[in-house]
Formats: sequence, structure tokens, C-alpha cells
Amino acid sequence: MSTRELNREGGGNPPRPTPYLTAALLCERILVEKDNVKSIIRIVDKITHTVEGPDPPHVMEPFTHTLSMLVAFRRGETVESRQLGVVIVGPTGNRTDIVGSPVNFEGEPGSGIDVLGQFTMNIEQAGIYWFEISIDGQIITRIPLRVVYERIVKLPATPGAAEG
Repeated sequence: MSTRELNREGGGNPPRPTPYLTAALLCERILVEKDNVKSIIRIVDKITHTVEGPDPPHVMEPFTHTLSMLVAFRRGETVESRQLGVVIVGPTGNRTDIVGSPVNFEGEPGSGIDVLGQFTMNIEQAGIYWFEISIDGQIITRIPLRVVYERIVKLPATPGAAEG
């Protein structure tokens, strides 16, 4: 018998209300004004790492990049503390926890929480990095970040080359 059938027949526990996700994004910067209104500056879903020179590496070398993240929930019928998690899943499937903290859903039904912060990411290879946003271990959404390596061969100017 499924959980839904148990709940319909009065057995089992009713499902816990889930808060509503209103925003989940990566950006360059978040401004927070005196009245607590937030402004998102330059939404980021792709990073192009460019290396130019006479013989740039064929494989991207690791680098760091600073990003900001906003995750916003409205409580709906949720009236208790929940565990917020954010995990980065790299192109090869390696997982890195970057947020794991309790969040309290209190106040009026339309109220909620905004979790924002800046972090420096170690990027070891090109590909898609997924940011999994979860509440109590249940994935609510995933934010993709595509990293592209651009290799530009630029030969030095030859002295005495013909000028046009």
C-alpha cells in the first residue's frame, strides 16, 4: 500500500507541508538595501575561462571563481525548522556540500527566508556543475553552471613583418 493510500485511509502520517521555492540563482553580486529589498546583479549560468598565448594548455588548468547565490523560500503552510542543503555536483559526479543549516519558517503564510552569500569556487575542469538545493534531504531544484574552456593561440608579432 502506498503512502498516499495509507494517508487517505487514515493510516500513516500526513505529509509535511513543503515551503515554496521563489528563487534560486547564481549571480555576480547581490545588493541588499536598507529596506531589505535585494537587487540581483549579473545572473551567471556560464563561465568562460579563456587562456591565450603562443602555446596555451590543451587541457584547462584549475582556477577559482567568486560567485553569489540567492535561494528564497516562502513558507506556505510550513511552520517549523527545516534543514536547507546546497551541494555542488561536478562534471564527474563529485559532490561538495557548501550549505547545510537549519532554517526557520515563521510568521505569516506569505513570509519566508532568503539565504544569500558569496563563495569562491574551485573549478578543476570544464563541464556542467549542478547546484542541488534541498529541504530535509529532498531536492527541490537544481541550478546549472556551465564552465567552458577557451584556448586561443596568439603568436607573438614578428619584427619587420609587412605593415599594411
